[in-house]
Amino acid sequence: MSSTQRVLRPRKQQPNAPAKSGERTQRKRLRRHATQLPDTPQPLKLPVELLLLILKEVDSLATLARASRVCRMFQNEAEHLLYREVTVRRVPDVRSLHRALTKVPRRASLVYIFHAIDNGRMSMVLDLLNAILLMLNNLKDLDLDLTTCFEKPELHHKVLQTLSNCAFRLESYSGYVGSDGEFVRFLKRQPGIESLGIKDAVLDFPDQSFPQDVLPRLKFLQTDYDFFLSIVRHPRMITHLDLSSWPMDDHEVDNILQVVGGQLVSFKYAKDSDPEFPVGQPSHVLRGGALPRLKFLDVGDFMENGHKSCFDLQADLEYMTDPTVALERLVWSTVWETYPHRDGAFDELNGRLAFARIWADRVLRARRSLREIYYIERDLIYNEAFETGVLFTLSADGTLLQQDRKEQEIPVWSDV
Repeated sequence: MSSTQRVLRPRKQQPNAPAKSGERTQRKRLRRHATQLPDTPQPLKLPVELLLLILKEVDSLATLARASRVCRMFQNEAEHLLYREVTVRRVPDVRSLHRALTKVPRRASLVYIFHAIDNGRMSMVLDLLNAILLMLNNLKDLDLDLTTCFEKPELHHKVLQTLSNCAFRLESYSGYVGSDGEFVRFLKRQPGIESLGIKDAVLDFPDQSFPQDVLPRLKFLQTDYDFFLSIVRHPRMITHLDLSSWPMDDHEVDNILQVVGGQLVSFKYAKDSDPEFPVGQPSHVLRGGALPRLKFLDVGDFMENGHKSCFDLQADLEYMTDPTVALERLVWSTVWETYPHRDGAFDELNGRLAFARIWADRVLRARRSLREIYYIERDLIYNEAFETGVLFTLSADGTLLQQDRKEQEIPVWSDV
């Protein structure tokens, strides 16, 4: 063999060569396979603005809570929705809310509506509840349904003291009123309140009335006859009045209308009809022109004896033709004491609806500004629960129309 001749020797095999060769072959196969497949769809990407608009339509608190943990941007938007209206009903609710607001104080500034509904044990966490109220600087609507605290004057006084020291400026307040003068001091610090709801009251204030500088902007009032005449007394700017928590007779209604009737736009009340006398028609309160601006009327009747007079087809409705009557909606809410085994038209629903239809037709034709009449029946046994709702209207050609309505479709006095 010549010295210049090259000698070919077998290449030394690398230990991992077969593995690498196998990997290259696998990658080539995958590339060929991928070229044969259709294009894989990419995940849908929406603009951030559109995602936030979708988030605003979410009404599940659990979903909003989960969304707040996705990212910082979602957290800010979701917490604005989560904390805008807060309701606490149980002791754990109060403790959980207090922890959340203490951990991230800016959350307190997001609360605009706050409901505290006592389940009988709220006094156990009253200190935490008071601490929460002191944090809600931007609060506008406050609803304190604290039954247990109201029944214990020392606890009620503690809550009122807290309210007097709060920095918020309320537009609406609902709660209990006791004999504690601290309540008046609290109201004096809240001149912007336009809506006041009194759940229950003890009428033994020192001077038995609110001073003139208390509640100067009050427009919506929900209370009873005694509280209105003994404590409120003056009309202020009240245009919407609900006195349905306790029935009133005709004399008491007249006393109310003498004070505030000329400026009422919406009026809701329950009639106290003596069983020995006939029940007047719900529109009779319009007689005499005491409600010239009234557009919405909601009347509650307990139909025991004398109820046939409500459907008297010969009843005088001349007052409804008075041009000063501005009524647009009438809601008649009835509770019937019926006797199912009797064979009478008023003891069966269909019989009562037949009479209500005739009555509604007469009233609608007497006052053309009156566009809608709602006839409602509530259950006598189950705490006056909603049973039946019917809407009567006149068509363009004067035909009486009748439509069933659910409870949530019945107009409310405060929405007028």
